Amino acid sequence: MLNILLEMSVYELVGFMGVAFYLGSYAALQLQLLDCKGMIYPLYNFLAASCVLFSLSESFNMSSAIIQISWIAISTVGIARLLIKRLNGNQMNAFDDLPTQ
Repeated sequence: MLNILLEMSVYELVGFMGVAFYLGSYAALQLQLLDCKGMIYPLYNFLAASCVLFSLSESFNMSSAIIQISWIAISTVGIARLLIKRLNGNQMNAFDDLPTQ
């Protein structure tokens, strides 16, 4: 397993990190560990799409690039809306989306 990781390019490793962010954030959302109305979920999606888009630099695929750019744009809009709400005082803390124990 370690040999496989050592043989991967930086692009592949970053791409796999993006996949982990996509799957991890969606799993956390479904398990109600994240709130879809909070800041963390769109940040994870933005980060995931950015990582996968970076990985496409090595082996480009137009349809995948379009999907990743779309996710980045949608996540940016969501993040901006949450920050505007926070600045307007409509939300106590834009990062307060983790469930309390």
